[in-house]
Amino acid sequence: MSTIKRNILIKSIPIAWALWMLLGAGMSSAGTHTVPLEAKKVEIFSGKSIILQSDLPIKRISIANPEIADFLLLSPKQVYLTGKTAGATNLTLWQNDHILAIYDLEVVYDITGLKQRMNQVLPEEKELQVLATNDSVTLAGKVTSAASLSQAVNLAEAYAPEGKVQNLIEVGGVHQVMLEVRVSEISRSLTRRLGINLFYNRGGEFGVSTPI
Repeated sequence: MSTIKRNILIKSIPIAWALWMLLGAGMSSAGTHTVPLEAKKVEIFSGKSIILQSDLPIKRISIANPEIADFLLLSPKQVYLTGKTAGATNLTLWQNDHILAIYDLEVVYDITGLKQRMNQVLPEEKELQVLATNDSVTLAGKVTSAASLSQAVNLAEAYAPEGKVQNLIEVGGVHQVMLEVRVSEISRSLTRRLGINLFYNRGGEFGVSTPI
């Protein structure tokens, strides 16, 4: 090899090494760059289970609050998830150091049986609503009487733990009667203060008389 060619080769080695290091660093940083994942929302009934599917093999699973939900890895791509008690937590699936998915879990009470029981006991209350919200059972809408309200609350308390029933029901019949009575009382009081007598004549017409 000539002296000129050997000098060119020696000088080109540091340049090639620098280029390789730059390319290697770029590829390494691209491989470790992670795009923030948007958490997927999952609702599950307490005491019930669902299966989560993953597109890639799962190497590790973490859950924020194991008292609310539990899991079992059925296969590298399947997670068996069970709701234990009402509440909220999150589940993270990993593949080595790479996050595959994040789930926001909401475990709620199973109110299917409660709704069926409400329809059986109070079939006339069409505006009554039963909702599972966070760690409680919420009753909303309107019922026609105080007796229906009491029955609805008692049924809900039999399904949910003590203090976990939120009552937002309006009692249409009671409110309406109370309003009518109050208006009637105000009207009579006002007419007495003004010294006005209200009457119907024999023809059924409404009249007003003022004392002389």
